[in-house]
Amino acid sequence: MKKTYDPLSGNQALQLLWILEKEPEYNLELTKDELSYVRLCLMEGWNDLTSPYRKLLISSDKLEILSKLSNHLPIFI
Repeated sequence: MKKTYDPLSGNQALQLLWILEKEPEYNLELTKDELSYVRLCLMEGWNDLTSPYRKLLISSDKLEILSKLSNHLPIFI
């Protein structure tokens, strides 16, 4: 049976990515599929982001952030 996930808002996805990148003390571990899903939720909710974490992104360009995520590079300053 294929695993399904509850929808995440773009803000929730961005917060999870912040924790993964900047707060390793929480030992948040996501499977490859879960991480792909979080990234997808971020891209789908990009235009509705209101999270303060958005101001901490390396770039406000969606395609640049997508490229960095795809190459497992940091997205936050």
